[in-house]
Amino acid sequence: FSKSAYCDYVWHSDNIVVMVLCILTFAPGIAFYGLDGLRQRRWRWNVSPTARPSMVDWASPLIVMTLGLAYFGSGYCKVTNSPLWADGYTLQAYVLQKYLLFEHPAGMWLAQRYGLCLLLSIVTLVIELTFVLIVFFPRLTWIYVLGGLGLHAGIYATMKINFFKFFGLTYLIFLRWTDVQQWLRALKGPPRSGRLPPHANGETERQHTSDRPVAYPVMNAPAGR
Repeated sequence: FSKSAYCDYVWHSDNIVVMVLCILTFAPGIAFYGLDGLRQRRWRWNVSPTARPSMVDWASPLIVMTLGLAYFGSGYCKVTNSPLWADGYTLQAYVLQKYLLFEHPAGMWLAQRYGLCLLLSIVTLVIELTFVLIVFFPRLTWIYVLGGLGLHAGIYATMKINFFKFFGLTYLIFLRWTDVQQWLRALKGPPRSGRLPPHANGETERQHTSDRPVAYPVMNAPAGR
């Protein structure tokens, strides 16, 4: 998607964006989370869980699989281009090349430490070639998420190549937005009025109002997805 007709180099940093957008185009319930859905709800994100359509049936795992395959393709090209890519000297050469262009001190610092270059080369290949395992072993997710973000942070710090603009946004797929909402509520603290919400301390709504029974509207779950 991003190869110029006048150059053999593929700008692989933003290919992931096109792939993810193609998946989201056909994802069920995606309009609920878009601007149209927010506008229809008068810009309210916090709604009943039963009113939210689920897009985790196949869209979320497919995006994770796409991210894993993108990393695998990068590692595969490294290994097939030269089995000695992880010898440490290759990374030293790349870092020195970028240092000559940007004169970034962190790049020179890393290039002077062969042992660290060798270790980082091996770790890079391991992360890229096995990242896709999180699709089949979800318990490994946060290990690879931290490893991938650390990989991109190291690349930016030493070579001034910013993958966060594209790959970083894709990492939002790993967030559980229900947990994010709970964290935001915890940061806001209790209501300003000081009155506890119904059932917060085990009391019934009738004890907060009067002895007269209170009729509550019944919210039916969606008929289908």
